[in-house]
Amino acid sequence: MKIVITYIAFLISIASFAQPQESITPEKMKQDIVLLKSVLYNLHPGLYKYNTREDIEMYFSDLAAIASKEMPLTDFYLKVSQLVNKVKCGHTFPNPLNLDDDTKKILFQIALFLCISK
Repeated sequence: MKIVITYIAFLISIASFAQPQESITPEKMKQDIVLLKSVLYNLHPGLYKYNTREDIEMYFSDLAAIASKEMPLTDFYLKVSQLVNKVKCGHTFPNPLNLDDDTKKILFQIALFLCISK
């Protein structure tokens, strides 16, 4: 049964990746980066527990540097996830369940692919 479910999930992921990927503009990425930075700086109680302020600034600078050209939404989501992971807080993560339905569908494609490839 597990093999059948894995096979079906694999077929769904192949069909999903055959669709054109949604992209995100540099302007939208910059807006998202500003929002994320504001939220982390103003609301996260342990932002500097494992990182210095300079470390966090460098992480955001690196993210802003790659946000200078359009990219697939899934790639940007992974980059944001990697940045948030550097905070090293198990309670802080980008939650796809809080997103609109269209974005959930796009991000589900990559999550399914990552689960299958492990």
